[in-house]
Amino acid sequence: MTIHTVLSQVHQTHQSMHPPQLAEPILVYGAGSKGKQVATFLLAQGYDVIGMADTTAKEHQIWNNLPIRPLTDWHKERSLRGTTLVVAIHNYHVDMTKLLQELSHIGASRVINPVEFQMMFHEHFPSAYWLSGPDVYQEQQGNIEAVFSLLADERSRDLLCRIVEFRLTGHYAALPKASPEDQYCPADLPRWSEPLRIIDAGAFDGDTLRSLKRQGYAFEQIAAFEPDPENFTRLSRCVEALGGGICLPCGLAQSSRQAHFDAAGTGSSRISDLGTQMIQCVSIDEALPSYRPTLIKMDIEGAEPDALQGAAKTIATTRPALAISIYHDPAHLWQLPLLIHSWQLDYRFHLRMHGESSFDTVLYALP
Repeated sequence: MTIHTVLSQVHQTHQSMHPPQLAEPILVYGAGSKGKQVATFLLAQGYDVIGMADTTAKEHQIWNNLPIRPLTDWHKERSLRGTTLVVAIHNYHVDMTKLLQELSHIGASRVINPVEFQMMFHEHFPSAYWLSGPDVYQEQQGNIEAVFSLLADERSRDLLCRIVEFRLTGHYAALPKASPEDQYCPADLPRWSEPLRIIDAGAFDGDTLRSLKRQGYAFEQIAAFEPDPENFTRLSRCVEALGGGICLPCGLAQSSRQAHFDAAGTGSSRISDLGTQMIQCVSIDEALPSYRPTLIKMDIEGAEPDALQGAAKTIATTRPALAISIYHDPAHLWQLPLLIHSWQLDYRFHLRMHGESSFDTVLYALP
């Protein structure tokens, strides 16, 4: 299977499809932030939303005048025949193939998964991480094929095909099994050069550093960036426990600047125009001019292109291994490999998927 074949087949399928219809009434499955976003959107569009279903719903729970109940309670109260169930769950840890199979037996007239919903309303509904309208991928066929040709192993090429197919069709079963246990140190790729001189960008609370330690890695030096204050406190304790290192409460960018930041105290804290805090951003080249990393890991919630540009001199000089998250924006799937390749540093490129639904997809560039 080649990426050209996948894109051609999907394009032909879309051409033969009729415009999707969303029959009413609608029950939204999932009452988290995504569920509330979907319900709000549908109500604003004038759809008949009868409520929300959530496994953790409390008795008599209501949000925005919508009742929130466990799906079993909805099923007991009324027949779901004739009801459309819109699944509004969008994260890295839910096995959607399994969930959708279970939901197919609850009696709803139709179950709409998150990718299908995005395809229906992509002109009006905001993208989220990798989730966007199909045109984004179809218009970039040349760049996606270029990335396919760069990938150094069959597993990576197959994964790219499966990710594109999934994101264009909503067929969750097209994706391979995720491997969260070896994120940032894949078991089937060569081990990183030891002892590690690591730059951990988006270090959160030190979770990657602890994982590398469990994998038997020794650290010669640690430099960790984490601008979220709550996360930074936990990160500092982690680095101290690992023998010490450099911890910087900064974001990363192409050059020094200040930015609005949404500090959630979680792994999803990010630079955002809607953020209520201001943080200092620096470039790796400016902040660590004499640091010679053997590994740079980046998981910085969408700021990876800017941060890579700010590390270009360091990468060109020392040619460290790179582990770069490429799932925060659909374009990162091709932009980031092509950016690194444009520097002509003779890297070998691999893809691995460590979360469900193509979340935690990481580009591994090996010198």
